[in-house]
Amino acid sequence: MIREADEIKVLFGVPSQKEEAMYEAVIEMLNEKTQITQIKVSDITKRAGIGKGTAYEYFSSKEELVFKAFLYDSYRSIKTVEMHLKGVGTFQDKFYWILEFVEKNLMRTKMLSELMRSDSHTNMLHEQDEKQNSADKCHLIRNYVDRIADLYMETGVKEGLFRESNAILLRNALYTQIMGYMVFIMTNYHEGSISVEEARDFTYRSLIKSLS
Repeated sequence: MIREADEIKVLFGVPSQKEEAMYEAVIEMLNEKTQITQIKVSDITKRAGIGKGTAYEYFSSKEELVFKAFLYDSYRSIKTVEMHLKGVGTFQDKFYWILEFVEKNLMRTKMLSELMRSDSHTNMLHEQDEKQNSADKCHLIRNYVDRIADLYMETGVKEGLFRESNAILLRNALYTQIMGYMVFIMTNYHEGSISVEEARDFTYRSLIKSLS
């Protein structure tokens, strides 16, 4: 297991049964493509099966609840990626799985970006201690993701797909191609003349070529 995983789990803490129920309720609504601005605390608690007032025993605002639900879900998603990339399969098969995973989760990533830019979130992190705590979490998550990427890219070297041995260059090449695929998605490429399969094939070939 990657060391940062345990550190992140300790930093985020283990949610109580009621907190987890609220997190799951938020995630369900986001999966249904409900906009953050349309979500009410009463909607969350009703779906979680608890009283509305209970939410304010754990969170100071709806924004804090939604943000922590994102963190909770992000940790689970990263663990899913880690376990899949450590499993059986070729470098190429796993790369296509990554692209599919990114595509499925892009909407939530966009929603998180919107929340991070909101005035409510800025106010939530107004105190210096909260800012530092948030920065610590982001730093740990970034290191965790980087370690997963490094281990994955090492498999490509072992398969003889490319020879580059600099971990930073390998990691950046991977991130660059994933970001490029995200641009395809956000510009609605699938409504034009490029199919999903063609976009994924092109992204994979671009990654291998960039490291050849």
